[in-house]
Amino acid sequence: MDMTMVQLRKSTVEKLKKQKRYPRQTYDEVVNELIDDDVEILTPEELKEIEQGLADIKAGHGKSLEQVAKELGINAALENKNDIIVNGKKISGNASKLMDKGIYLQHGTLAYDIDNRLMPSALNITKDSVMEKATSILQHKKIHHQKIYNTLKNNFINNKDFRTEELSKYELMRAEDLAKTNYSVITLPTGYSLKNKGACYVERG
Repeated sequence: MDMTMVQLRKSTVEKLKKQKRYPRQTYDEVVNELIDDDVEILTPEELKEIEQGLADIKAGHGKSLEQVAKELGINAALENKNDIIVNGKKISGNASKLMDKGIYLQHGTLAYDIDNRLMPSALNITKDSVMEKATSILQHKKIHHQKIYNTLKNNFINNKDFRTEELSKYELMRAEDLAKTNYSVITLPTGYSLKNKGACYVERG
């Protein structure tokens, strides 16, 4: 990693110290967070959730997607903070957001198969980019999707208290409405624009 020396006034260093979100955060990380609008800033609540999640993992409550992939015979590795890579190509990613009223929204992907004709138009990228940067389970192992589902589910609920419930009529109606209005076509609604963020695209906002 290339590093250089930068001279700062003591008062500037004190200001940067106050911007640290945790004691061992480097000044380089602090400065990049301040100048890079693509960096996601975690709130104290999100950091607490992450700490609890790490404690659960250490206690054997569930497994990471990287571990699950290896159970399925796919040699995967974690890259950055949220991507699972196989042979240099992305097979899984995730993101999260703390919503109002303490609701924690988490979503993730695990590519089972890839349509190299549809994905470029859906993500607004070239076919060559898809073939160069993305991969899927079926490109490495011929595994039925039900086995994938069962493996993910069993590892997710391992050593956890949980319950399952049926969706209400209202929730089903809302899901159907969203499917028709937001997910029946691959084009974005009017007024939406995307900016490139590595292998992912994020909504401007």
